[in-house]
Amino acid sequence: MSILNVLLNNDRLLVAVDTLAEDAYTRRHSARAKLLLIPQHNLVLASRGTAHFFLKIYELCLQASFLADFTVESLALEIGPTMDRLWPGYLEAAEAAGLPVHDLRTEIVLGGWSSRLGRMTATAYAKRASETPALIQPLIGGLASPGEPLRGRPDSFDPVEVFQAGVLQASYLNDKNGRQVAGGSLLVAHLRQREARINEWPFVQPGLVRKERKRPGSPPLAERQSLGCTSVRYHNFGCQCMSERDSQVPFQLRAINAEAVGELLGVAGRTVLETIACRPDFPVRVSMRPATWIAGEVLEWRGANRAGRRVRGAAGRGGRVPSAIRGG
Repeated sequence: MSILNVLLNNDRLLVAVDTLAEDAYTRRHSARAKLLLIPQHNLVLASRGTAHFFLKIYELCLQASFLADFTVESLALEIGPTMDRLWPGYLEAAEAAGLPVHDLRTEIVLGGWSSRLGRMTATAYAKRASETPALIQPLIGGLASPGEPLRGRPDSFDPVEVFQAGVLQASYLNDKNGRQVAGGSLLVAHLRQREARINEWPFVQPGLVRKERKRPGSPPLAERQSLGCTSVRYHNFGCQCMSERDSQVPFQLRAINAEAVGELLGVAGRTVLETIACRPDFPVRVSMRPATWIAGEVLEWRGANRAGRRVRGAAGRGGRVPSAIRGG
């Protein structure tokens, strides 16, 4: 059991999956790629269900993408019949390996930019029984699987909302199964025309924490949990307090104040408000009073405007990086 969410309009496509995988024999957990790109055509293929079957479908789709007359429409027409052709052999192999075939199922989504239509498109496929053809459904707006924990929630491309929807779905699946079957990280693909980007956001609520090595000088896990920060990554960038809701949001997605931005840039909070935030290329504020910015956007801006490098667009006088960024 895993997460598969799709949200699209004419210009944007978002696909989100979790990374937790479970060995059918030992039930040991690992991380798997349930979302893969066909980058030369700005397409994404994602799945929920049997990982090996998904990889075979992806391999065939990737081979087809090398053809001179390839289109997303032609690929979308081929995936369903290909699933029907391969599924009986997959069930036979699984049964020979001693796996419970009655539990095997797959959901696959193909999405991306259609040059013919001039917009984003997506199609969902589902397969379970060999005698029944694969269910094929062109998507309008998107889908959420599982959808039960998201009933009543409005659709949103906002990163915080996308992540919190994943948290609700992972918690729902784990509670329903009585053990952890979803989690790890949330992989989110963002596609626009001529643009594809993937983000990884580790789940940080209790029961879904991804284990990592303890860093020297960081508080023990029990202490971090008492502080409301159950993520293995420990941050203290001027965020005075975090509610239980905030502690479930990765640092890159949090709204941080001027003091926190100043700590990231090595300047005073007053310098942020009076100088840096006034630059036309600086990230847009989330709120005005108090002034806050998305931490990840500030970090991206910092990486693109290091000392000694010319700033894109309007820079300081003479086209130089302002002294506040140079640390002087």
